Amino acid sequence: MRIFISYAGEHRSKADAIVLRLRQAGHSVFFDRDALPPAESYDERIRRAIDASDALVFLVSPESVTSGAYALTELEFARRRWEDPSGKVLPVMIADTDYAQIPAYLRAVTVLEPQGNVEAETAAAVTRLVGSRPRRKVFALITLGLVIAILLGKWLLEERDQTRDFRRIYFANFDEAFPSTDSIWLQGQRSDWEGSVWNGSYRLCNVSGNPNASFSNRLAYFEKSGSPTDQSDAKASVKVRLEPPLAQHSGAGLLYRKGADDSAFYVFLLSGGQTVSVGRLNQALRFLWSGEIVGGSANFVKLAIEGQGRRIDFLVNDKLVHTINDADIRTGDPGIFALSKGCFVFDDVSVYLPIP
Repeated sequence: MRIFISYAGEHRSKADAIVLRLRQAGHSVFFDRDALPPAESYDERIRRAIDASDALVFLVSPESVTSGAYALTELEFARRRWEDPSGKVLPVMIADTDYAQIPAYLRAVTVLEPQGNVEAETAAAVTRLVGSRPRRKVFALITLGLVIAILLGKWLLEERDQTRDFRRIYFANFDEAFPSTDSIWLQGQRSDWEGSVWNGSYRLCNVSGNPNASFSNRLAYFEKSGSPTDQSDAKASVKVRLEPPLAQHSGAGLLYRKGADDSAFYVFLLSGGQTVSVGRLNQALRFLWSGEIVGGSANFVKLAIEGQGRRIDFLVNDKLVHTINDADIRTGDPGIFALSKGCFVFDDVSVYLPIP
């Protein structure tokens, strides 16, 4: 879904956070006005961007609704496109604003007044906005879905075998018996990161404050022969929690199918204690899916990944939340991953291999 964000410049940081959450949810967001092509006047470029959008999110603040605010010009472009704002325009109050100042066009729909996390509630409201739209060609879509299901049903059943047996090849719960010389886990400081076994768990902290820092730890496994073991279809799990101060995109969890050459791999991250995200890292991290979970940052959340060929399942607290059915990364090892500022606590790290 293509979304245009209208906001006052004084609230750019809040708009940034909302845009990130919407993009993590899979939406295409028009946000950076500096990226507009220079072929036409500024007003015309904005109007065309709104015309190309499926919905408009208007961040309500005293600055955005004051007379002369450019956000009101953007709202007028939206009104010309959508005479009825229902299902098309979402006003979100991000700062206390006198309702009398809010344009009637916005008051014609419900103004979202977040009570908790503004980004999460806005993303959820956009999802509801999409769901509230009238559905067209329903029967055609249902028919298409049935055809696809019939064609792919046999493949999916063959692709995923839920009766597979596993053997555990690695486990770490960082209790008193955990060896301080275990080379798999960073203990001490290296570059941006410092790790230690602490209070029965493993604690990894970004000590440099670099918001772009990332940490990856590949859990390669060698059988007695000395040859590396293929873990492409391993089942990996970890309990993780985050400790503030955190950056906007801080997260930690599992990596999956990472090769020795540090090429592309998948990540499954807990962010802010209430969001989980699946991403693909290849030079840059691109999020493929994100969703909300129950539980604050003070609680451990169990993340697990299980692969079987082209299919990869992602589980939160033993519940399936997302599946990739055509994974383009087929080989590599599991491990842990951390991103940006904060401290990240890991426990009960397990890796299982399917029994042939």
